[in-house]
Amino acid sequence: MKYAVLLALLAPASVVCAADGLVTGPAVVSLLEQAGYSAELDEDGMGDPLILTAAAGLDYRIYFYDCTDDACEALQFRVGLDLVDGATAEMVNGFNRDYRYARSFLDEESDPFLLMDVEMTHADHAAQFATHLGVWEELLGAFTTAMGFGGGSGGESWEEERIAWPVAPQAGVQLTYDSSHASVSSTGDERMEIRSSSVTRVWVEEDGGEVLQRWTSSDTGVEVQGAPPELEPAIASAIQAFDGIVLDVRLGAEGNYLGIANLDRIQPLYLDAMRGMFQHMGSALGDLGEEGEALAEVEAGMESMLQALASPQVLENQLAELPVAYNFPAGGGLQLDREYAYQDEGASPFGGETIPMNNTMLLSTSQQVPGHYELVWTIVPEPEATWAAIAGAARQLVGDVLAGEEEAGALLEQEMEALGRDAHFSTTVTYRIDPYTGVVQHMEHVATKRFGGKEEIETSVLSLREP
Repeated sequence: MKYAVLLALLAPASVVCAADGLVTGPAVVSLLEQAGYSAELDEDGMGDPLILTAAAGLDYRIYFYDCTDDACEALQFRVGLDLVDGATAEMVNGFNRDYRYARSFLDEESDPFLLMDVEMTHADHAAQFATHLGVWEELLGAFTTAMGFGGGSGGESWEEERIAWPVAPQAGVQLTYDSSHASVSSTGDERMEIRSSSVTRVWVEEDGGEVLQRWTSSDTGVEVQGAPPELEPAIASAIQAFDGIVLDVRLGAEGNYLGIANLDRIQPLYLDAMRGMFQHMGSALGDLGEEGEALAEVEAGMESMLQALASPQVLENQLAELPVAYNFPAGGGLQLDREYAYQDEGASPFGGETIPMNNTMLLSTSQQVPGHYELVWTIVPEPEATWAAIAGAARQLVGDVLAGEEEAGALLEQEMEALGRDAHFSTTVTYRIDPYTGVVQHMEHVATKRFGGKEEIETSVLSLREP
């Protein structure tokens, strides 16, 4: 198949980076309705979205802040209790002392109000909102109990229901991980393995008001099996070219991934490393007989493909895969032994339509280390939408090469259709977390992609070194 290598290079290992940025009123209404609640969309006095909804027998409101054209960065959950005798300052102060994430106060009639402000700039809106909503519901129960309103909801505190831990690593703390990566691709009887090991260091610094999590690797060793001998040194060289380069990751106040701060400095380094590998690939494939001759037809488009792979959106998707996963469980907030299943939309690394995803999360006690927790996060993007994005990018990349060649263009369409018939993509991330520090002690990230009889499994592992 002429374009199998091209499509394999384009296919994302996973669509882990969900559509990030601002959130809208209709989107939050949809999330509430998916959770089983009724919700009414209105406007506040400033013209920003306002949602009227209810939980635990209480009507409450969700206000939107930092908005531009009805798309906003932050939400505020707000409820007031109408008490016959009001509440006291001691009751409110006691609640504020005992509970995190929210604040309470008294109005001029001594009625207590509860407010919880949250940001919505996480890459995964659905998961973030589900966590916020769960925290809010538990706080409502604790608040009504503390204020003596209607008996509350059993008086169970949020801390008793959900597992939380600090956001880590803290500024000034450097964590060192033994890391490994294995890429195993197989087609029929053919199999190629690329394995690497390195030392990865992660630390947090504040830079110009930004919170930056810095990643760098060193001492990288590479082993390649099943590739053309001429290509093995090029693959190893491309991987080792990133030794010592620092990746700056922007983090939000809750420890969530926001973006890569130094993408402009990394892009030329990536281009140089990949261009050397592509040049060796072109030479090696020319010696492989019929398959090499077929692939030579798209050799003229290699530079165009390289530029597309190094475009900011696609490159960030590649570089952010591990930082996004690593920071996903920051702060905790999940119930123990409860499986969370939710639908989301992921941003295509090639632009265009978002990709529907089915995700699950499950937190349990670790069987390996007493006192630690294990979290399993699974992401399964909709295969047809994912393949449509890959095929669309392939058409765009080889369009110049096939311009005016009607027969070749028709053949490309046939081959892409055949390749996409069994398309499947999924990612499973397994964490072991120390709840006392919030530090990820161990993380295994397994991404699977399959199409056209070809399967590729990429496994990345981080294991914290003992201090």
